[in-house]
Amino acid sequence: MGPDVPPMLAFMFRDREAAEAIFQRWRQRFGTVDRDDEIYIGIVRRFSADYPAHYGMVVTSKLPLDGDHLSTIASRSLTMEAVDDTNLDRFLDVYRKTGTYLLMPAIWNGGGNPTFLKTHYILKRGLGVKEAMDVAPADAEMGFLKFRGINVPRRHGAGGAAGT
Repeated sequence: MGPDVPPMLAFMFRDREAAEAIFQRWRQRFGTVDRDDEIYIGIVRRFSADYPAHYGMVVTSKLPLDGDHLSTIASRSLTMEAVDDTNLDRFLDVYRKTGTYLLMPAIWNGGGNPTFLKTHYILKRGLGVKEAMDVAPADAEMGFLKFRGINVPRRHGAGGAAGT
C-alpha cells in the first residue's frame, strides 16, 4: 500500500459477509487501533526440521499478566505451509522498523490474488514471534505445538521469549 504504510497481516476468508462481520465487531469493540493489544497474535517458527519455513499462527485474546493463576482462553491456530521464509521475513523486517502492522480480512476466491478489505483494518503494535524451542509452557503458542503433537527441545533456561 506504500512505503509509509505498515505491513499488512491478513486473515483469509471464503465468506465475505463473515469476514466483514468479524472485523466490524472487532472495530466496534477495540476501535481502529488496538491500543491495549486485546487481540493477541502469535507466530511460532522452526517447529519442523523437515519443513523449516512452516510456521504457526495463534489468535486469541490478551493473555493474563498474572502468572500465578490458571486461565483458560479460547484460541484459533493454523499451520502456515510456506515454501520459504521470504514473505514472513519481509513482513517481520518492516514490522520491526515501523513497530506496527495492519490486521485485516482478505477474501479468497479459490484462485488468483485475494481481495484485501483494507477499509476493515485494525492497527496493531503487539506481535509475539518465537522460535519453537523458546515457547514456554504458559505461552499461547504452546497450544499450537501441543495440539499438533509437536515436542521440541527447549533452550536451556528458556522461559518464553519476548515478542519481536
